[in-house]
Amino acid sequence: MSAPLPQLPQVLICMYADDLAKTPRYELPPSYTFRSYREGDRDHWVRIWKAAEKSDTITPQLFDHEYGLDQQVLSQRMLFLLDPAGQPIGTSTAWFDNDYHGKSIGRVHWIAILPECQGLGLAKPLLAATCQRLSELGHKDVYLWTHSHRLPALNLYLNFGFIPDIKDHNQAAAWALSLQSLKRISPVIRRYDITKPPPPPEVPPQPAQGQPAGASAAAQPPAVPTPQAPKPPPTCSPSFVHQQIMKRTRPTLTFKGKNVRAWQSSLRRKLHDLMGMNQMPKPAKTPKVQSLWKRQHPLGTIEKLLITVEPGADMPAYLCLPKNAQPPYLPFICLQGHAPGFFFSIAVDPRDEVTGIPIEGDRDFALGCMSRGIAALCLEQRCFGERRELLQAARFEHNTCHDAVMRALMLGRTMIGERVYDVDRAIDYLASRPDMDLARLGVMGNSGGGTISTFAAALLPRVRFAMPSCYFCTFADSIMSIYHCADNYIPSLYLHAEMYDVLGLFAPRPVVVVAGQTDPIFPIAGVHKAFAALKKIYRAAGAPDNCKLVVGPEGHQFYAAPAWAEMMPLLNSPPGAVSLNEPRKSVGRPRVSRSKTAGKKSSKKTTTRPRK
Repeated sequence: MSAPLPQLPQVLICMYADDLAKTPRYELPPSYTFRSYREGDRDHWVRIWKAAEKSDTITPQLFDHEYGLDQQVLSQRMLFLLDPAGQPIGTSTAWFDNDYHGKSIGRVHWIAILPECQGLGLAKPLLAATCQRLSELGHKDVYLWTHSHRLPALNLYLNFGFIPDIKDHNQAAAWALSLQSLKRISPVIRRYDITKPPPPPEVPPQPAQGQPAGASAAAQPPAVPTPQAPKPPPTCSPSFVHQQIMKRTRPTLTFKGKNVRAWQSSLRRKLHDLMGMNQMPKPAKTPKVQSLWKRQHPLGTIEKLLITVEPGADMPAYLCLPKNAQPPYLPFICLQGHAPGFFFSIAVDPRDEVTGIPIEGDRDFALGCMSRGIAALCLEQRCFGERRELLQAARFEHNTCHDAVMRALMLGRTMIGERVYDVDRAIDYLASRPDMDLARLGVMGNSGGGTISTFAAALLPRVRFAMPSCYFCTFADSIMSIYHCADNYIPSLYLHAEMYDVLGLFAPRPVVVVAGQTDPIFPIAGVHKAFAALKKIYRAAGAPDNCKLVVGPEGHQFYAAPAWAEMMPLLNSPPGAVSLNEPRKSVGRPRVSRSKTAGKKSSKKTTTRPRK
């Protein structure tokens, strides 16, 4: 009879596979499916891992720490395994590591299946799908971490071609015991000097001379606890001093209840400069536009365009014309945020741009517009989808905006400024079409799309309606207190204005602000605070009824039905009913005109008329 195996130690083991192309493929059992991460899936991830680990350390904060908040990266890399009812029961992430022994490599990260669903033949397909996704994302090799006592997992990884990457004697001993229990052999990568003996085990204290054995413990003086280094004070954290500065900062150009037009003129000029708009090129009179394809849709027609927004920069767009309306069409520019791409707006699979796919959170903006008789021009924003960085060899893959944001700052630009400039070029295109009613042009978007909707409304006079979603809040309660992507920031802006001041530049034109009751990154308390201040600006502008707030019952998403219910009556009001303060036709490098009368005061009186 063989001797019983010793109890297995719980030692963390790294395992490596050198060729993803050689990993096996497995099909799911019937009725089970995979899908990519969608906004709000953090709760499913926490639920699955809490059940698998039975640990209180699995929290939403852990998810944010491991993955960040870039929805586009998550949608590319995180997978969920769905049961026949469509409920998530497993998850895995095709992650990455830019410094695995000095090189960039793929990583199988946080793979788990609910305990009650284990043993159903699901683990192999889940691991295979993760490896396949890594391969599709350009990775050649892969690693993962596991524990030496998890024999079924070790057996699975060995079958997929993973081998242990051992760094010390402790891991080597644990791995040997695991192999003994599995009754397998495996090659090993050793990253320690096998010729050097392991460190000696700790020797318990021996009794003093003349003292009976067993008495040493009582005779020894009590053990002195190892001193612990004191935790650093709060003043060592960078946010501490920043929060103190924020509390005593009084924005120089915040609205103080006086002349609205004079205030708007001053803040608009400052915002124009802070956003780096003076560094943007003078736009062409008519943008260069290429039609890529045009197709019929149950709601009308959809045409894919490529618009040259500046030399060296092209912007894909979908022009969607409703069949239940006649030209001239009322158009809305639609902007996605940190999502996989602008294909969300027309709800199609990006691989063929034909197959329909479900879009959660009402982010199929174009379909919502077309069903209401509204034309939609859906823009691919810089750094997202088809405009993500592809040429730069070394890039920050965790956040597709980061590199471009940093370069823009070094060039005197901002990403917000570049994106608003793109919206303005899209308006130029719409203005070149006789079938568009620019007197009723709107802009809308969620999250990062809500950001650009807000700043485009503030700066672009041709925008007549705005519907920013899941962005409007106070800067203090959102991007100045919670982790956000770098594309949300404009240098020095907080010294001059709060977010409600920025959107206040749109007054008295109609705006519907959309928010989520449980939005974790734009807290609802900050939303209400900001909206109260915005309402004061609209009241001072003589149009309190043109400023609406819609709060959906859930989190960070668009809420189409209640939002459009507020917007539609505003769209149907007579255009030009409210006098507008129009700065200039478009933004970019300012035009300088010289004349004989420059610098002289005119004796003629001027009047401002409502734009018809």
